[in-house]
Amino acid sequence: MIRRKDKIIIAAMELLDQGGVLNVTTRNLAERQSISEPALYRQFKNKYEIFVAMINELSSYDEKIMNTISENEMKGLDAVIYYVTRYSELYQSYSELTTILYSMDLYFYDENTKKMVADILEMRDDFLKNQLNKYPIKDCSLLPRELALSINELLFVEVFKWKLKGKSYNLTESVINRTMSLMR
Repeated sequence: MIRRKDKIIIAAMELLDQGGVLNVTTRNLAERQSISEPALYRQFKNKYEIFVAMINELSSYDEKIMNTISENEMKGLDAVIYYVTRYSELYQSYSELTTILYSMDLYFYDENTKKMVADILEMRDDFLKNQLNKYPIKDCSLLPRELALSINELLFVEVFKWKLKGKSYNLTESVINRTMSLMR
């Protein structure tokens, strides 16, 4: 059973996805959850805490993806393909998560949330760079750091384009094809 706090986070991401930061109000959240605003405040002190919870939800998947790669000792191309596949499948299945990365108002005007999102993106770059340093991909002309950055940027841009085009095609397939082209 999903806890009320988690349901509120999910509802907040849906509201963010549907109408941006201004759509994520305590009134809208309470209505969506069929609870009173005071009941909402028993779960979160304020709207800021809800935004932090959404960012934490986004980063919770990083640990799972990265641990799987490390624990299974995936190397080089296998690690990269697993990495981009898992992220693109996650975003395709749970597209509201992507809105957290693309909603500048969510974090851009607050130094704390801005740092949280920057740290997530830097952690992803560092993880992939370290994997590629340990297990370089043969015949790839890019250095591990350049390749890691390029892969994460490719994923970011592909998700953005996919959302702009109404999620009308298979994101995972597109990301894998573009990643393979990048490494040629």
